[in-house]
Amino acid sequence: MNHRGTDPKNKSPYREYLLGGCIAVIAFLAIIPIYIRWENQISAKAGSLSPADSTAEEYSGTQDFSAADSSEPVSSEDDSAAVDIPATETEGSAPTDPSVTSEPVDTESDPYDFSRPVPESDPVDIDYFDDAVIIGNSRAEGLILFNELSNTTAFTHNGLTVSTVFTTPLVDVDGERISAVDALRQTEFTKVYLMFGINEVGWESDDIFIQRYQKLIDEIKSINPEADIYVHSIFPVSAKVNSNSEFLRNKKIRRYNKRIQAMAEENRLYYLDAGERMFNRKDGCLPDNVSTDGIHLKVAYYKQWMDYLLRHTVGQKEGAANPDEL
Repeated sequence: MNHRGTDPKNKSPYREYLLGGCIAVIAFLAIIPIYIRWENQISAKAGSLSPADSTAEEYSGTQDFSAADSSEPVSSEDDSAAVDIPATETEGSAPTDPSVTSEPVDTESDPYDFSRPVPESDPVDIDYFDDAVIIGNSRAEGLILFNELSNTTAFTHNGLTVSTVFTTPLVDVDGERISAVDALRQTEFTKVYLMFGINEVGWESDDIFIQRYQKLIDEIKSINPEADIYVHSIFPVSAKVNSNSEFLRNKKIRRYNKRIQAMAEENRLYYLDAGERMFNRKDGCLPDNVSTDGIHLKVAYYKQWMDYLLRHTVGQKEGAANPDEL
């Protein structure tokens, strides 16, 4: 009689195959949830970087846009929306309009129209800036470098932002380097010119930018409540930079400028818009012939910018005309 079907030697291979298959299935089922959890963690980290984790990625403080092909862009923007990496040091969620001041203002007693740029007036002498402080980025550096402002206090730095102005050690005081804000606390001044924004267009939103700018404004007011504060618009970039850069887009710059102007009105600051006067083009771009790299100005236009500032001041002389009538 044939007993092949019940011979243990013949049943052993099938048992081994069955046991191996079961082990493989169990191992596969165990790996699946581990893989899914790992993949979700990676996706969450890449897609929703929180402000607290973005210190290294924020494109500010260590670099400035010195060329049209600036490396390591942190954001991209099309014509519909901005997709940027958040700025650092978020202090809670940004309010809908963080530029609104907490204290009410009496607009009836001051006829000056803070909703518009400073109007043109008779030019002042260059010594008008002797008791002024200019704080800003590399564009502000060029303004200082190529004009006769040797008596003007300047806290400017390549890549400086409304956030790093509190932290970057750039001013030498008695052999110690301190931040621009710390240096301002030790400075006598009657007016402050603020020139920020080009390095901040890679931030998550204009709300975060204005929130940080508001913090700087509040600090300056606490240091010298009587000082006149001028805030400057952001110059546009050239058509080439606008087309090639992932984050330097004139549409976003215009949006930032609207927020700066609104902040100026809310805080009763003097808003300057030299770009509108100097580079008023239908396409909204910086003309190619005025810039070295599509971002920074040539020497002649830094001088033209200075001329604009000399012709757009308020309360510059005793007995001067009412600013609203200039």
